[in-house]
Amino acid sequence: LTPSGLGHVANVVMFFRMLFFLLWHSQNYDVLHVHSIGPVGIATLLTGKLTNTPTVMKIPTHGDISRNGTTPSQFTRFIRRYMLPQWLWQRILGFADAMIVLSDEIMTEACHAGLSHNIHRIPNGVDLSQFYPIEQAQKQAIRATLSIAEDHFILFFSGRLVHRKRVDILIDAFAQIAHHYPNCRVIIAGTGQSQQDSVEDDLHQRVHRYKLTQQVKFIGDIENVADYLQAV
Repeated sequence: LTPSGLGHVANVVMFFRMLFFLLWHSQNYDVLHVHSIGPVGIATLLTGKLTNTPTVMKIPTHGDISRNGTTPSQFTRFIRRYMLPQWLWQRILGFADAMIVLSDEIMTEACHAGLSHNIHRIPNGVDLSQFYPIEQAQKQAIRATLSIAEDHFILFFSGRLVHRKRVDILIDAFAQIAHHYPNCRVIIAGTGQSQQDSVEDDLHQRVHRYKLTQQVKFIGDIENVADYLQAV
């Protein structure tokens, strides 16, 4: 299935598209494995329940189960209050035959919600063929290609610029020590474009307010994350 787009309407459309698609092709599946807790995840769990198909759900982020990870929009608050209250939300999540979480914090959250049955903590893996430490000479060569000075100490972030990533805390903390470490630089990769909870504009404003434009650099979406990690 192709994505339905972005926004609340697209999420509703995607839910029904996924639900009908999975039900229509239910005879083709032995196990359903979903990596989303949103509309796609709910559709998958309902399909598993209706067709008696084992379902595995991966919970990627702390706050997803309790729904405290972001500030909800008015539409989302309406859905959570009148159509999918917390008790029903947790009941549907309980349809999963197995649940994978990435951290102890998410596991604790799941247990508090009564979802402790058959839960497994499996952190995300790391591709060691791409992400590995290198010698100092190689590091300096990569720094030269990325226009990073040899004597700079680098703090690097890569990810979506949304509230739950708490990049604002990184900038606030760095502002308190930046004047003590003039050779320290913060490089932020990623954007908040098309994200409902984007904080990209706020992050730029924080940097300007703290007068850190010379020490904090936003580089947008990049493909060579491994190069920057090796340059640190």
